[in-house]
Amino acid sequence: VVTMSEHTRDNVYKLIGHNDIKVIALPPPPTPSKMVTITQASEICENLLIKKFIQSRNSYLPDLKLDKIPFILCATQDRKNKNLFNLIDAYELALRQKRINHKLILTAEPSYDLLSYVNEKSLNFDVLFLSDISDQELHSLFRLCSFIVVPSTFEGGLPLNLWLAKEYSRPVIMATMPTVRKAKNYDSIKNFTFHPTNIEEIAECICMCISSPEIAMTALDTFLSANNTPYDWFGYYLRITNPK
Repeated sequence: VVTMSEHTRDNVYKLIGHNDIKVIALPPPPTPSKMVTITQASEICENLLIKKFIQSRNSYLPDLKLDKIPFILCATQDRKNKNLFNLIDAYELALRQKRINHKLILTAEPSYDLLSYVNEKSLNFDVLFLSDISDQELHSLFRLCSFIVVPSTFEGGLPLNLWLAKEYSRPVIMATMPTVRKAKNYDSIKNFTFHPTNIEEIAECICMCISSPEIAMTALDTFLSANNTPYDWFGYYLRITNPK
């Protein structure tokens, strides 16, 4: 069995013991990607919004220009561990009490409950769901966003979006999930993490990243430099097929 982190490996051993199966921790390397320019991203996102919202009753959404308005990106799915309800509560607090002017874009296909929650809070023009998008469209959102938020309560390893954020020089704020806390050099990014159920703390972290993006970006660079894998995808394959 291959896990993405030592934390997950140790949990597997706690569940099944050391005698029945061998488990190795092998974080995947960053995926090579074809970068998009700001010009390309602007055009791609313009077409994306038209495609997603052309049938909206309000012409405001299809006409948004994501290269002109600031937005926070949460590249995610709608699952319980992704913690999206708490993220929306914190975003509402930051938007309405702390007066940020950012949209929140999520790539999740929202459940009925999640979509209803957003509508009940009258956030349907501020929280946008752009699901079922291509890699190029996702890269374009990374290129144009102000920063990335990762609110998950648990992931099997370090969130892979961290490396894509680094490629596009976009800061990240994230929840203090176990795989983050136990990673190397956690202290370097600690100020830009939050408890996943503390709404005020998430909102404060959002505001801090808006006011200090350069500091947040330096923190991410330092953190990822300590957690880089010493192999590419071919090396990853060799380690899986020939575990020591």
